[in-house]
Amino acid sequence: MTEFELDGQCLNGEVVTVLETCHVQKKDGNVVALYGVLLDITQRKTLEAQLAQLSVRDPLTGCYNRRYLQAQQPVFERPSYFYGVLMCDLDEFKAVNDTYGHEEGDRVLQRFAHFIIRNKRADDILVRLGGDEFALFVEVVSRENLEIIANRLIENAPHQAPIAFSIGHIYRRPGETLDAILARTDAAMYAAKGRQKDDDRRTAQDGEEE
Repeated sequence: MTEFELDGQCLNGEVVTVLETCHVQKKDGNVVALYGVLLDITQRKTLEAQLAQLSVRDPLTGCYNRRYLQAQQPVFERPSYFYGVLMCDLDEFKAVNDTYGHEEGDRVLQRFAHFIIRNKRADDILVRLGGDEFALFVEVVSRENLEIIANRLIENAPHQAPIAFSIGHIYRRPGETLDAILARTDAAMYAAKGRQKDDDRRTAQDGEEE
């Protein structure tokens, strides 16, 4: 007995997936007949695809999650794949949860994801790494192209983003692993957050001196 899946088209134009079970009848070592049974598994395949998609999506924001990165790691580590990563971390997000509650915090996360989606290209991949950290994977051929996308987010943030955020961006080195570029981008993002805090402190000091 042999089983295999086939896609076929019905008379009404509908495309279905069927599981064919094939039995071979032999006589004196020769095949004399084939018997097959077709079972429509379209609904099952659709459900499997939906479950697979849900497993790699963050249920709150609809972004991809870390499980997606793990599944796509061989793609991100192809030698011929030129891309950059922009990592965003929401500033003072804990204060939002503490002051207004977690429901409002969830709304901020959803609105922030929408802000990124609004400003990214169709093929760019947005991942919620966890908590209030997001990573945007962009296929570009140079650091300059990556900086253009980062500057677009920064320029549009004051009138589109629901909350201030820190951003770091890194262009992939030849042969760099996914874990390595994520670690470098994370460091760049926290360096930007540190510079921002220093700027805030200087501003406060200037204000006090005035």
